[in-house]
Amino acid sequence: MIKKLAETNSTNSYLKELIHVHMIDMVDSKDVSKYVPEFFSVMAHYQTEGKGQQNCHWHSEPNKNALFSTLLYPKMHPSQQFCLSKIVSLSIIDYLKTLLLNPHYLSIKWPNDIYYKDRKIAGILIENSVMGEEMLYCVIGIGLNLNQKHFSDQLPNPISVSQITNLSYDLDEAVKLIINNIAFRYTKIIENDCKFYDDEYLNHLYLNNKEATFEVNNEVITARIKGVNEYGNLLLLKNNCKLIECGLKEVKFL
Repeated sequence: MIKKLAETNSTNSYLKELIHVHMIDMVDSKDVSKYVPEFFSVMAHYQTEGKGQQNCHWHSEPNKNALFSTLLYPKMHPSQQFCLSKIVSLSIIDYLKTLLLNPHYLSIKWPNDIYYKDRKIAGILIENSVMGEEMLYCVIGIGLNLNQKHFSDQLPNPISVSQITNLSYDLDEAVKLIINNIAFRYTKIIENDCKFYDDEYLNHLYLNNKEATFEVNNEVITARIKGVNEYGNLLLLKNNCKLIECGLKEVKFL
């Protein structure tokens, strides 16, 4: 089910508030799935406080882009949660490949921004609720630049599908297809294991195995991306000899 809103502060916040309302009086928090089922989704034509990674804001013109969140109840250990980032990133790329003549320009900028060449076409914010050794739920927020033609000069490198193709797209259809892609890939992980998509994610990783400049813990270095470990940390090879593991708040792409 997809609930459509004309406007909300953020679809992630809306969905989390909906879950918490049903959790308040429950002895067993898992019962919330009876009221807010897995893959229940919320899409909005406009977000007043759209969220991005590390408390950044997601800016979007009204009625132009695919702005939505969907809900999962992952049956996995919290240490495996980065595999959700992999399947969501790849699911967006699955959809974009059906629209673009040059899909080889698509990549995943770690941890889960979607790029076309060197410009950001989609962002993902995944918020997990964890209790001890158990993941209670996962809210996946996605912002895909679909039909917007003009962006604020304050944004560093945005691009939309419409800017690439000069066509317009149905927002409802885009949301449904991406959610279907996520559901398909999610099922494959449940049937197999969290390493099922590792190679595919690595093959799409932005700047993978290419020399680039990074800021790691306030130090500017030249290094090569050598992959991502099972916990989602970026692996950088410095000076072709020292392997560094970096968390989200420890590294910047320069």
